[in-house]
Amino acid sequence: MSKLRRIDKIMIALLGISVALMSAIDVGLMKYFTDVLGVSPAIFAKVMSILAIVTIFNNVFSGILTDKLNQYTRVIKIAIPLIAFFATSLLFIQSGWNQTVIFLVLLSIMLMYDFVKIMFMMNYMAYILNAATETKDRAEIAAYRNYLGFIPAGVNSLVPILMFTGGFEKQTITLVFFLCVVVGFVLALISLSRIRQDLIQGNEKEEHITFQDMFLTVKGVARSRSFSFYFIMIIIVNGVASVYYNMYMYYMENVMNAQNLYAALPDILGAVVQFIIFGAAVKVVDKIGSRDTLRGGLIITILCYAGLIFAENYFVVTALYALSMIGFAVFWTIQVPLLGTIIDLDELETGKRKSGTILALNSIVMGVGLNIMVALFSFMLEVIKYDGSVTVQTAETVLGLRLTIGLIPVIFLSIGVVIITLLPINHAREKEIEKLVMEKHEEE
Repeated sequence: MSKLRRIDKIMIALLGISVALMSAIDVGLMKYFTDVLGVSPAIFAKVMSILAIVTIFNNVFSGILTDKLNQYTRVIKIAIPLIAFFATSLLFIQSGWNQTVIFLVLLSIMLMYDFVKIMFMMNYMAYILNAATETKDRAEIAAYRNYLGFIPAGVNSLVPILMFTGGFEKQTITLVFFLCVVVGFVLALISLSRIRQDLIQGNEKEEHITFQDMFLTVKGVARSRSFSFYFIMIIIVNGVASVYYNMYMYYMENVMNAQNLYAALPDILGAVVQFIIFGAAVKVVDKIGSRDTLRGGLIITILCYAGLIFAENYFVVTALYALSMIGFAVFWTIQVPLLGTIIDLDELETGKRKSGTILALNSIVMGVGLNIMVALFSFMLEVIKYDGSVTVQTAETVLGLRLTIGLIPVIFLSIGVVIITLLPINHAREKEIEKLVMEKHEEE
């Protein structure tokens, strides 16, 4: 019988959502610094490039430290106020500071902020995997997270769009982001009332992470076609999926000259599409498998982004953008189940279940993909001579934005589709792995 009651599952899901709300500034971070504070895109790109490298070590160290401490709830409770503190600290950087000073302060805050968020996520995911010992419990927590996730997603979508494209003053934008931190922090405190260490006693063994395990897993990735293609796919697809919103804000304001609700409407419709796809994707996966479902969804997204290069009509852009969410929604729905299959396959091949090790490696490649794409987009803004201090960009810059915002996703997602096609885990293989793991566990 499950140890978790429904309220426990809801609160576990809400905890992750509250942290996402506290980190609302993350989504519009680039535009906040380039447009509101007037920071050079090159400065921001340098910070993100350094962060991309440090993130690798942060994930490895955080994964190992999580296992060594074996105090998931304590780490979570320490991380929550620190996340709130660092998110707030970003709002106190002033536009009048010297660019070098801004670079040093921003880099220092982002390094600490990144480490604390990774430590939180490692311990949070380990808590879920160990507190929810039954598949049904994990699925229910995931469902609650998906639907509750529309709260921070809505805030992360609407707040930056309305703030950055509506002519609001810096003080107003800063206040809104600060309120997100406060509300998220309050929700986190409420959630923590149901997060208890005693729920996971005796279930931590499979999460053990050591340097040797990490090395052997990385070595296995290099040798295994399934592992290597999966992680390459994650770097590419997650990178694009994570920065699409930053690119969208630049597109709506500078290419379409849309403001306020007109700038937000495509994203609102995109959220509706996601809401539908989250449920539909689960049914499609059950019929044709994770690999083919993801490939089909991403092809639709590629076609939509290709259309955004040429689209001139606002309503055409709205439709294309909303439909482009299909591929991303499919990815966000099946990424964890597909990762689960990779973990199962590793157990069959090595005889040892290394959930924590693979979670750490997965976090590394996801973070690297995100930071690479942010750095690439930042450098492209510099190349096309984007000027965040002016209301209207030059014709050449607008054309550059069209090509950058359209072609980057088309090129990278197309590579992602090829990699996914080469992934040797079709529907039949997926079912076979699931069956073999279940039989192995029954024998043990």
